Amino acid sequence: MSHSAIGSCGEPWLALPLARMFDAGEAFSTYGHASLVRSGDNLVQQLPAGRSDLLEAGGAYLREIYSRLAPPETEYFLDKTPRYYKVIEELQVMLPEAKFIILRREPVAVYASMLNYIGGQMHLLPTWEQDIVEGIPKIGEGLELLSGNCHVVDYEKLVTEPKQVLQGVLAYLGLEYSDTLMESLAQTQVARGDQTGMKKYSSVSAGSLDAWRQTLNSGVKRRIAMQWFEKIPDVDFESYGYRKHDQLAKLSELSVQLSLRDEFAWRMGSVYFNYQLNVLRWGYRRRRNGQLATLY
Repeated sequence: MSHSAIGSCGEPWLALPLARMFDAGEAFSTYGHASLVRSGDNLVQQLPAGRSDLLEAGGAYLREIYSRLAPPETEYFLDKTPRYYKVIEELQVMLPEAKFIILRREPVAVYASMLNYIGGQMHLLPTWEQDIVEGIPKIGEGLELLSGNCHVVDYEKLVTEPKQVLQGVLAYLGLEYSDTLMESLAQTQVARGDQTGMKKYSSVSAGSLDAWRQTLNSGVKRRIAMQWFEKIPDVDFESYGYRKHDQLAKLSELSVQLSLRDEFAWRMGSVYFNYQLNVLRWGYRRRRNGQLATLY
């Protein structure tokens, strides 16, 4: 589904480090992120408008990169990085002229989509908790923050009424609709991003609406979803556009099987990522290759 006025490379993730560059606790590095934060604090204090000046300069950098990536005839560059929910407020400062489109989907289906993306490998799932427990509240906050400059697309309506939804998106962008846009879906290619649906379907399909029920096929998969949802206040669920009670009820009604394999993989992954054993492994590999491995 491509439009000649819209360029994209999928998910460049480029704005995240720019928006969070001087945030303490966001990262460790061999060059010393803690030192960068301290120097950054001093730098920001010397700028006339403080952090806003820094973000505006980051926006200029993004425009330059996007312009080099997009074909000359394009009017928009689409950056669909999922974790931009973390920096919506910063993006408003960086790119005040930007149009924001938020794709909203039922939380149980979002969770199942994550499982599909990692091929059901439960040891990888802990790294995705933030996208549910932080993502749902932050998207709700973003909807309020962007109320005057935001177009919301509900996934369920997108796959059942794609033409109507696409027409609404293009009207928001001030672009013309053509039926050929729907026909070109199968030819659309992106370098980075979740291509699960593109590989499975050759056109927009409602077949994915209830597919989450087959994905959540073990007790541990259902349990983790319920635990993550319980961490989110009811009001944040409602700001996102769904009721927590309804989502938990759908999970409770599922028929699932006991999977010791899933349970073991989940527990091993939780220890590995939550206790940062992946960082220890990274350090071991660097030292084995004769490199220093000091992070701060």
